[in-house]
Amino acid sequence: MKILVVEDDRKIKNEVIDEVLASLGYENDWATNQLQAVEFLGRDGYDLVLLDLQIPARPGSSAASSEFGKHLLRQIRDIKGHGNVPVVIMTGHHQDGFDMVTDLIGMGAIEFISKPFPPNGRTLASVIEMTLQKYQKSQESQPPKPEGTFTGGEMVFYPNHIELCGFKILGSKAAASREMLKVLTETKSNGIYKNWGGEQIADKISAENGIGTVTGCARTIRTQTARILKKHLNVEMGENDFLEHSDQGYRLNHRITVRFCDSKEILLGQNKNLRGQNSVPKGHLRGQKNDPINLGVSYRVKTRCQWILDALNHGRQLRREDVENGLKCSDKTAQRALDVLRNADMIKFQGSKKTGYYVLTKTGDLR
Repeated sequence: MKILVVEDDRKIKNEVIDEVLASLGYENDWATNQLQAVEFLGRDGYDLVLLDLQIPARPGSSAASSEFGKHLLRQIRDIKGHGNVPVVIMTGHHQDGFDMVTDLIGMGAIEFISKPFPPNGRTLASVIEMTLQKYQKSQESQPPKPEGTFTGGEMVFYPNHIELCGFKILGSKAAASREMLKVLTETKSNGIYKNWGGEQIADKISAENGIGTVTGCARTIRTQTARILKKHLNVEMGENDFLEHSDQGYRLNHRITVRFCDSKEILLGQNKNLRGQNSVPKGHLRGQKNDPINLGVSYRVKTRCQWILDALNHGRQLRREDVENGLKCSDKTAQRALDVLRNADMIKFQGSKKTGYYVLTKTGDLR
């Protein structure tokens, strides 16, 4: 288990929280402010977040506020891979804090504990254990997705077309739709895909008919993608499984990874194995008949592992630094995902340490 602790009081962190987590056998990262916590969440996967509600917004600031803690709670809901991570709120403002319980639960909080932490009864350790057990049971009770349901994949941009899961979804004639998708690949500093309003997209792609063009492009993207994947992979794609739309605008679904392939790469033949692929990794789509593989890792780590499997299945020769760049994560995070797959005998490293690379040895449904 790995826990993210968001606490600006060094004494409480070092003398109390660290001792409790060490006793439980859990690793942890420590953020002292909202911005730092978002950076941690963007780089690594966590099984639980301990969040002090009264924190500063950024490093070096002494202006702590419960508003910043609430802002972070909302951000946790949006960060890719962290939409369901359990959050325990720690608050020293007992009455005020618990008066906000309803609002905080609506933002995604799971449990609460007062500070200073009680020495008996509902202790910090018991709340952490109870929350993890409750979360695990809720996850196990979730019904599986129907067979043949689209669960994500890699979108590759070529000079004149776009592919998803190895199949061309938009060609040279769909220039406006391709430009719209290119706009939507932009992410925030924490790795979350940005939301774009219709007018913003229209301005970016110089749409002649404004929002009308954007609406038409969105319809083309959804219908064309759903048709192609149904035809070649026999999977169903929901309305928001690829291109999401809400009151905040359009954005890519967090299960979509993006890669750009320029003309130079094509001429060099580096993507020879990528183009014309007629499959995605077994286990990437539910409903395929293969042995389920339980990696025993968090959703965030499993997502990284799936990205690696996708890339290898499409012919890429990956080294650790390729995973770092592709996932925009640290070297330790990349190596952790590679080690998980290697220990599961799904990949292996071949060649010398300097010039070798990872290759796929086994596929399966990641559980």
